[in-house]
Amino acid sequence: HPEQSYKWQAERNLQSLLLAKKFFQQLKSDYFEGLFLELAEDEATLREKEKNANLDITKAPFFGFDPNSVTLYLRMVPVHISRWDLLSKIKSTPGFVSLSLSEPLKNQNFMRYGWVTYDTEENCAKSKQLLENSTIGEFQLNPIKSTSAKKNIRITPPLTKQRISDDLRQTKELIQLFDGQKNISDNELLISEPNQERNDSFQ
Repeated sequence: HPEQSYKWQAERNLQSLLLAKKFFQQLKSDYFEGLFLELAEDEATLREKEKNANLDITKAPFFGFDPNSVTLYLRMVPVHISRWDLLSKIKSTPGFVSLSLSEPLKNQNFMRYGWVTYDTEENCAKSKQLLENSTIGEFQLNPIKSTSAKKNIRITPPLTKQRISDDLRQTKELIQLFDGQKNISDNELLISEPNQERNDSFQ
C-alpha cells in the first residue's frame, strides 16, 4: 500500500537521522579514542582477550557492536497486529530506536517475530519492564532479552597503506551516497577546514 510504504520510509529516515546524531555526539566526546587502522597489539594477544567471557567488545581495541545488549525479542506476533499497532505501544518507551519484523511464517499460522532496538542497555532493561504484560487487543507482548551464540571476532589480515587509502576513498563515497539518501547533512567526517587536507592516520 503506497501510504504504508511512505510511512515506513519516513520512519526509516527518522531512525537514520537519530542514529547519525548519536554517532556525531560520540565522536565529539572522544568515545572512539583508541580506534586505529592498524592493530596496537599482536593477533595472539587479541585472541587471548577474546577468550575472556567478560570481554566488552564495544570498547577499544575492537569497538564492536553487540545488538543483543540493546534488543528485545517479540515472539509470535499475530498477522492481524500491524506494525503501527506495535509502534503505538513501544515508540514511547525510553530510548526506543527501531522495530524490525520478520516475514509472516506460513508454517506457523503466519505469525511473525519482532526485534525492538534501544539506544542503551539501561533503557532496554527499563522498557522490558514497562512492556511486560502489555497488550494489544488479546495479544500480550511479553518481550524477552534477545540472545544468540557468541561469535568469534574476525581480525583482518594486514593490509598495505595503498589498500587502506583505496578503502577510505570508497568508504567516503559510500557515506556521501547514503547520507544523501537519508537527508543527513554536515557530516563532520567529510568536512575539512578551508585549505586544509584531512589527515587520515594509519596508526
